Amino acid sequence: MQYDPSTKRLETNDGDLIKVISCPLEKKWDELMPMPGKWDESLKIDDQLALKGEEDIRFFMLAQSDQEPEENDQPAWIEWKERMRGKPADYLKKYCGSCQKCVVNANKFSESQISAMVQLNPEICLHLSDSHPELTINKATSEESDSECGYHGITQKGLRIIQTARSLAAIEDGVQRGYRPLFVAADYKGEVGKKLLVSYCSTDNEVHYQSDFRRMRGSLSGSGSGVSAIMIRHDDERHPSPLAAYMIPPELNPGDKVFVADVIEEIVRKRWNQGDSWRLASSEAVWTGETLEMEARDPIQMMG
Repeated sequence: MQYDPSTKRLETNDGDLIKVISCPLEKKWDELMPMPGKWDESLKIDDQLALKGEEDIRFFMLAQSDQEPEENDQPAWIEWKERMRGKPADYLKKYCGSCQKCVVNANKFSESQISAMVQLNPEICLHLSDSHPELTINKATSEESDSECGYHGITQKGLRIIQTARSLAAIEDGVQRGYRPLFVAADYKGEVGKKLLVSYCSTDNEVHYQSDFRRMRGSLSGSGSGVSAIMIRHDDERHPSPLAAYMIPPELNPGDKVFVADVIEEIVRKRWNQGDSWRLASSEAVWTGETLEMEARDPIQMMG
């Protein structure tokens, strides 16, 4: 394979186009959040990651379609999922909060496997680096856009970008990087749902979750004795993950203005007089030392 950063074209060695790989936000792999198969899968540190060829690509494509394998494939399927989770750098998928899409680590696949994935889903987002054994980079450097949500750490206005974690593994990944999770319920307005307490213990730097009151640590909400927690009521049918958290960097000070690229709360941004409404996807905010106060703005009222 060959890739030209100036044209963003990933081609075969014969010059046939595989895919134009271009992120308008110029995001980096290590800045994306881990995307495990289930929201409550814990981050697994494991050096035993190894691919097994055709079975890997078959199970991977099956996972992308959200289907279950045949009954006789179940033991191998379970083993594959455990092995593929691997260590943070080896995740097969990560989550882009700005686009609400998964990004596949194409470094784990051959040219023919990558071509097959693109044929199956032309809109798939891929991550490739010069460490891929079959890849040649035609030019050493590329012109990178400095767009507002560039995810290089700050926006063009100089505002720090706050990352959003939407799985237990992503929260654990952020904690290991030194971030503090600010828990926010991903869907807290419904009347139907089950209770879930998610807590972060600063003394042992661990994230816990439980639904049994007899096992709960600390208060049901807020913080105290080194434990910060949030009680969530969640409707499983409306959102795949019952929790999300803003990852607050340690150097952030009260009063600092930031940019939140992936807003968790259900804040209405636009309303249509025919009954539709749209949520606020991103926003400037101010860190108070305890929470993020989103920029106040009235919803856009659309007529028609």
